[in-house]
Amino acid sequence: MKRQPILIVSNIFVDISSGDNAPQAQLQAVIEFANLNPDISVHVVGLADAITSGLPANCQFTPVDSVIKMSDSAATALRMGRDTSMWRAMELLSKCDAPSAMISSGNTAAMIALSKHTIGMKSSLLKRPALLSRIIGSNVYCSDLGANLSLSPAQLHQLALTCMEYIPIDNPKVAIINIASEAEKGPEVLKEAYHLFEKDVAINFSGFIEPNELFSDHGVDLVMTDGLIGNIMLKSFEGSFDYTTRGVVEKVSASLFGKFALWGNRDIKDYINRHMHHQIASLVGLEKPVLKVHGRANKSSFLKALNSTKVSLQEQMLCSTAE
Repeated sequence: MKRQPILIVSNIFVDISSGDNAPQAQLQAVIEFANLNPDISVHVVGLADAITSGLPANCQFTPVDSVIKMSDSAATALRMGRDTSMWRAMELLSKCDAPSAMISSGNTAAMIALSKHTIGMKSSLLKRPALLSRIIGSNVYCSDLGANLSLSPAQLHQLALTCMEYIPIDNPKVAIINIASEAEKGPEVLKEAYHLFEKDVAINFSGFIEPNELFSDHGVDLVMTDGLIGNIMLKSFEGSFDYTTRGVVEKVSASLFGKFALWGNRDIKDYINRHMHHQIASLVGLEKPVLKVHGRANKSSFLKALNSTKVSLQEQMLCSTAE
């Protein structure tokens, strides 16, 4: 029987040469994902020697000569030009008319600078894309997580409206991170932002929230802050989780019974694995979707990012159909 041609309905552009575990982790994830999703075209961009064996039929490979290092500055990344894996992947995304997205676990500052340069911003009010992600161990989404170190009240308001379009929740409950929950407390920039949020009927605003409340049952779906506070908060959560996990494992495994208990408890292993280096952030505010994967992402983390991107593309196609 003659094989039917595969109908490609969407595209994912993957930078496989950026990140601490590149290209092995990215390539393994791409191959598994492509085999399971033949209707998605996966465009692999990386160093010419990154591909040593065949790719699935729905994969295409674009070779480049250089890679942006994790230590490179945003200015250096821009100067390096089009022949880096990150730039080329974003450039291909910018020229694609079909529903599409780009993924990289590379240099965050470079991703922010290059995405603004190659893809462009939706709103002129925001200087650069912001980082949006779900907080580890919580169901709450947070932005900005490090791209814009300071935001005016108007920019924070605009960013909240933009983030609401990205998260998969209808009429999300929104809060602003502050040192206290009372409206009269905190810096003036946050008080002004509070009034902008409160007056906007498009925002289901619940007021200020303290960081320690993010893991309790408060009903908030999206919390807003500037990139300085957001990044410090995120890294504090990551460090606390790592410290606590290592401490518990060391104490429990001190006895032979404890070692056997840990060895046979898949739930504990799965819980730890889910939270270690699985952080995936969207660069919000761009004309097209770009996802940032943790720099130390392994195959499992990158595969999770590819599946998240698939969901995003499906939502793009639903919106296009509705229009």
